[in-house]
Amino acid sequence: MKVHVKGNPGSGNHYTEVKVINVENNFSGVNEVTIVKNADGTKTVKASGSGAPAPTSHAVPASVDNTQALKEAVRRDILAYVAKLLPLIAYQWKDKYMALWADILLIPEVDAVVFKKGHQHDTSFNRREVLHIICYLGKHALGGIGIFEERYVATRVAQMLGDGFVSRTRPELGFNTTKPIQIAIDKLMNSKTYLLME
Repeated sequence: MKVHVKGNPGSGNHYTEVKVINVENNFSGVNEVTIVKNADGTKTVKASGSGAPAPTSHAVPASVDNTQALKEAVRRDILAYVAKLLPLIAYQWKDKYMALWADILLIPEVDAVVFKKGHQHDTSFNRREVLHIICYLGKHALGGIGIFEERYVATRVAQMLGDGFVSRTRPELGFNTTKPIQIAIDKLMNSKTYLLME
């Protein structure tokens, strides 16, 4: 999914173009959606493609914001990415691993950085920060035990992620996330929620 924001100086409108690449369900055949946020607070949505409705637009209340929908799509991308590591996760954490990541993404310090991809290509999220969190979970979480079945090996983790960027991914898997995120993850993993999952 690619997002481009364009402006129309003087009109007060800005345009958000969302190119849909992997479309499912009732939207098959739609390959471009344009959302225009008007100066009066309304939004106009246009879809194009073979399966799209006729090229007319309709107003959407200003309270409906696609920012949350885009963030949710990025959240799903992150969860799909880290799910590739399930075969490496220790038995006692296998059933909790995906819930743990869902909760990690809700940590304010993580939320503030992980959804901003910066200049990274071929990803919808801050892959570098996700890799740093993976490193922390693998090497230092739980007092240094980590949640991997065997010893944490960054090269093996990079290969399991299979994103085609082992040369870029591997070095980042050697760095921990920031101290505030480490503290928040430790607090989460030692919370009643995860202790009761034993």
